[in-house]
Parts: sequence; structure tokens; C-alpha cells
Amino acid sequence: MIHVVADYEGLTRTTEGDLMLLLAISDSEVTEGLKKLEGKRVVIDMKTYSEKRSLNANKYFWKLCTLIAEKCGTDKDSIYDLMLTRYGQYTDIECEPSALASVKALFRVSEVVHEDFINESEKITLRGFFGSSSYTSKEMSELINGVKQECEDYGIETWSQDEINRLLGEWESERGK
Repeated sequence: MIHVVADYEGLTRTTEGDLMLLLAISDSEVTEGLKKLEGKRVVIDMKTYSEKRSLNANKYFWKLCTLIAEKCGTDKDSIYDLMLTRYGQYTDIECEPSALASVKALFRVSEVVHEDFINESEKITLRGFFGSSSYTSKEMSELINGVKQECEDYGIETWSQDEINRLLGEWESERGK
């Protein structure tokens, strides 16, 4: 598999009338792997590009979770899950009881938020929380700021807001490289 970030330029037609996708990529991204694909049938999944937050931001988040865990006498994974439920990104999904286990498996953390009967059929609303590795910089900022406040409530020293903003801003400078 080859991963390429490209600018979508539009569509055109081949002389046979087929649609041709136009993508602009930098010369540095044209690798031997792409050259080997010439003339071959390929599968392309396209989505809108968004920058991920800095790995250092994720490390800092885990450090804060570890400090809270030590203060509370528990493990960092439990604190991580708790912080996701307090400050993380989620989606609500309605499902039937028979599908509940499968839907829960899609998320790092989940909880039933509502049970109802519709047309004599039971429906469950599950809130699924996404793991932080899928977060954008803005979402990670909200998560870290919430956990930072929790640390301050426990009397745990954290970085200044300027230091955290610098850390979260690193993803922007990485985009220019």
C-alpha cells in the first residue's frame, strides 16, 4: 500500500470517454512504488485531509493521566478512559440489544445513555468515545485542557498554558515541512 497526500484538481475524460481523476502531488512523493503501479488497476479511498496533532501532545496527555493515576492509586489506562468520557470526542449510535456488543467493540470506551421501546422493539442509544489517536489538534487541545484542569484540582503541577499551546501548535509547523 502507498500513502500519498494530494491536492484534488478535478476530473477529465480519456479519449475513450472514461473519467480520469486529476491529483497534484509533489515530485518528492513520486516514489518507485508509484512507478510500479503504472498501467495497473488500483483501489483509491479518498477523504478530506486534516493534520493530526503532534505526537508530543499525545505523550503529554499520557503523562498527565499517569500523574493523576499515581495520585489516585489506580492505573493510567483507567484514567485515560475516564478522561475520554469527560473531555473526549464521541458519537451516539442507536442499535438493537442484539447488536450492542458489536457496536461497543468499535470504541475505546462506551456507555449506554438511553433505552427506549419504539413500535414494541427495544432500542438502545450507545455513546461511543473515540481514542485520542484519531483526534485533530483542536480536539486534542480540548482533551489536554480538561485533563490539565483535573491535575490542578489534585494539586499536580502542569505546564503553563503557553507551553501547552506551543506543544499543540507543533502540528501546524510540521504541515509546512
